[in-house]
Amino acid sequence: MQTSTPESAYDQLVAAIDRACLARKDTAVVDVAEALGMKEVASKWKTAYWQYELETEAEGTITVIHGWHDPAGANPGSAEAELFEISRSKPPGTYRNQYE
Repeated sequence: MQTSTPESAYDQLVAAIDRACLARKDTAVVDVAEALGMKEVASKWKTAYWQYELETEAEGTITVIHGWHDPAGANPGSAEAELFEISRSKPPGTYRNQYE
């Protein structure tokens, strides 16, 4: 009999980021972050809407950030992109996804 292992916090957040990009809103990520007990902290990005962190034994520190940037650089009138980034310290990993 095969048993399923619980999905890691990192994997849950990566899936939520992908759903958020498809829906073009951050609700999926915020819902998962809050369900995992993540704490909102001051962001290291100057263009961030929010940043959440969680300390876990299995995955170390997990950080997820939602912010924005102008993918065209200094091109006036170009669309800003909404960007999500997640990282973990054990094993090291980073994932990004975005939408315009």
